[in-house]
Amino acid sequence: MKRFVIAFVLAVSWSLSAMAQQVDVVVLNHSTSVTVDDKGVMVCRQTQSHKLMSSRGAWGAGWAIEVDKNTKLLDFSGIISDVSGAVLRKLKKGDLKSTQLSSGLADDITTLYLDVTPPSYPCVITYSFTIQRNDGVLSYPLFQPITRPKMSLVHADYTLTLPATQSCRWHVVNIDRQVEERIDEKGRKVYTIACDDVEPLADLKFAPEFDSMVPAAYFAPTTFAYDQWKGDMSSWRSFGLWHSHLMEGRQTLPDNLKALLHQMTDTCRTMLSKVNQTYRLLQQNTRYVSIQLGVGGYQPFSAEEVWRTGFGDCKGLSNLMVAMLKEVGVPAQYVIIGTDQSRLFPDFSNANQFNHAIAMAPLAGDTLWIECTNQHIPLGYIHSHIAGHDALVITSQGGRMVRLPQYDERDNVIHSNMVVAMHPDGNADVDWTFSAACVMYEQFQSLAFADDNERKAKMKGLMKINQGTIEELMMEERCGDGRHPVLFARCKSKVEKMASVTGQRLFLQLVPLDMSFPDLPDGNRDVAIEVDMGRSVEMQMDIVLPEGYVVEAAPMPMKVESPFGTSSFEVKEEGGHLFVTHHIVLHSGVFPANSYGEFRAFFRTVALAYSQKVVLKRG
Repeated sequence: MKRFVIAFVLAVSWSLSAMAQQVDVVVLNHSTSVTVDDKGVMVCRQTQSHKLMSSRGAWGAGWAIEVDKNTKLLDFSGIISDVSGAVLRKLKKGDLKSTQLSSGLADDITTLYLDVTPPSYPCVITYSFTIQRNDGVLSYPLFQPITRPKMSLVHADYTLTLPATQSCRWHVVNIDRQVEERIDEKGRKVYTIACDDVEPLADLKFAPEFDSMVPAAYFAPTTFAYDQWKGDMSSWRSFGLWHSHLMEGRQTLPDNLKALLHQMTDTCRTMLSKVNQTYRLLQQNTRYVSIQLGVGGYQPFSAEEVWRTGFGDCKGLSNLMVAMLKEVGVPAQYVIIGTDQSRLFPDFSNANQFNHAIAMAPLAGDTLWIECTNQHIPLGYIHSHIAGHDALVITSQGGRMVRLPQYDERDNVIHSNMVVAMHPDGNADVDWTFSAACVMYEQFQSLAFADDNERKAKMKGLMKINQGTIEELMMEERCGDGRHPVLFARCKSKVEKMASVTGQRLFLQLVPLDMSFPDLPDGNRDVAIEVDMGRSVEMQMDIVLPEGYVVEAAPMPMKVESPFGTSSFEVKEEGGHLFVTHHIVLHSGVFPANSYGEFRAFFRTVALAYSQKVVLKRG
């Protein structure tokens, strides 16, 4: 497709950004006019006028567009002025820079861009430009004048003009006006929409998807022609049928590959083992590159070509995987999906919501969702960029909407078990076992392939070892059935100054891992609280007391249960050991904005439990 950091690591960032409705950029005017002629040539004229309030809004001065053999920038101009209207600088097409660097091994894209540093703030920067596309119309430009948090809007409008023989459909989000339709003096169909006076969104954690909260209008043709390929987009079924036609004749495999596949799988006793062998073959013999050549943004290269060259994009690799599975008797399907938006519009089929492709193998009583672009991801693991997302399965009968499974707090789990032998000088010998599963596994998976120095540096950071050494370190992936992978590590360390020493006392922080629970800011919240994936942290600590020491002070047990999750903390002394347990569970779900105070209180309780210390005293 024409377009894979988890927000939760062991150093858990569960805080919300400042609640203030700060404005960095004001969209004074955002005007778009799109015209399509009888030959399918589309011309888009746009004016963007942004007021940059301070250097925090400097990003609003940038401008870029991708052009190729079918896309031309016809004209461009820009003006930077102060707030009184005095012109500070004029910009022209000749000021644009260009680059052909891209993630693609095979594409024809050139990026034209302008990197501007305004001479002063506040200032107003206005760009006017015209773009022409001549390869037909698969989609119309999206109307979404607000693209980031901390942007407010004064006015924006959008006009789409089509020949009398063409028609379009639309879907409006967060705009209190409907699209108006009329016939102009030339008999053309004209569709317009506008929006005014939109307040900025704060940059909040645990907020709904950005695209679901800002004003937008999607426009899509009913019937279309794109790079000479005609299709119907009146339904998801018919749009999937167009994709199916794009793939006709592209799943033929070379004879040598067929023979290799049968050699590897004919003795397999189950469908799952056949899929596993085929997936391993794909990972070992191909690599991912982006390929965008005309309709190649939607049509995969042939399976034979991808196998011959050893590379392909998400479409080509997924198509190859489907073709190989079909060859060995597994009824696989090609699937398109979006990584940016989790929900497809049920009654509005369109091309704007997809940017990725995967494979699907419907096994008896189960379904495998197969990511084909990653040489290390386990078979069947649904990574966080697509887990829980809507997708379109492409069949010869057309498209079928499905929803991928999502992992929850029972799956996304970190386990930490630490045995700490304390010494009277505050130093300690630490034996630590650690595991991270599913979404947590993603954060640490790269360590399975890292060198020893990188691994040790990461583990020292997690243990907050400022002084000391890691003497033994073992790390491995434990993929099991592949759908619930775990990264497991065991680390033996000598840690200096793990506890601070004052006279006859040792002051030791309990559960000394690099987790941070910043205090959530006070105030109200205007948008819902959304936790897209539940997660859990289960920490245990066995502190072996130095000889002659006793526990002078230890925190009381704490437990909290709320709609958002649970947290329990307990310390027990027994036979010269101090046993610490701290369990944290965050539930997935959508919670009303007016519950923010409870949400904040829950995390403050978690942070309070985590930050506690124990005092050991020589008896």
